[in-house]
Amino acid sequence: MGFPQERDIDVEHDEQHIIAMAVGMLMEREQIPHSEAIHLLLDLAESGQFDLVDAANIVINTKI
Repeated sequence: MGFPQERDIDVEHDEQHIIAMAVGMLMEREQIPHSEAIHLLLDLAESGQFDLVDAANIVINTKI
């Protein structure tokens, strides 16, 4: 009965992890601070009309 909540928490945790990995990769690739990397990821999501997790996956799986 508690299963759906646990699944939601796991999904949310996974999504946060994906976003954090993408931000870290952008920081390293672009040699920029954390706040700039977040803004870059947000800009990518907005310009491509992606949600943030999809934008993060793009960063992780490609070299932009």
